[in-house]
Amino acid sequence: MPVSRPQDHSELNLEQIINDLDNGALYEARSHLHSLFPAEIALLLRSLPIDYRYQLWDILAPEAMGQTLAALQGEVRIGLIEQASSADLVVAASQLEPREMADLVSDFPAEVREKILKSEGDSRLEAALSYEGHTAGALMSMNALPVHVDATVQAVLTKLRVQKKCPPIC
Repeated sequence: MPVSRPQDHSELNLEQIINDLDNGALYEARSHLHSLFPAEIALLLRSLPIDYRYQLWDILAPEAMGQTLAALQGEVRIGLIEQASSADLVVAASQLEPREMADLVSDFPAEVREKILKSEGDSRLEAALSYEGHTAGALMSMNALPVHVDATVQAVLTKLRVQKKCPPIC
């Protein structure tokens, strides 16, 4: 007797979104999107045929676009950027940290990139944009951790663990 495998969460999301879009149930589709993490939305967008992808992108809240675009790459990301309005792209970028924003705005049209630079006025963003992609400077974290000159590595790691700000390698 064949054993049916359970559908995973992403397959169910995909089926539900396609069903909502086919039925013109945009409110339900948007509500469903609101319950997902940006990486899950990105997975849906990558998995959808292009017509559905653009329909879904059109109903996604601009505040969710930044993290979603950051989780995408290549043709899908570029296509969605081209589909979005300048105002939506500015809102999307404003939801990101400077390092993520720098990575994302490099794919934006020049006039949108200029708007973001003017509106942010963040020297960390300008510094992040000054590095070539895939160099150490472009990949580094823009967050600094001030440490007392006499602190030991063990003391710093202990403090990070207590504050729950320690990267997984601690």
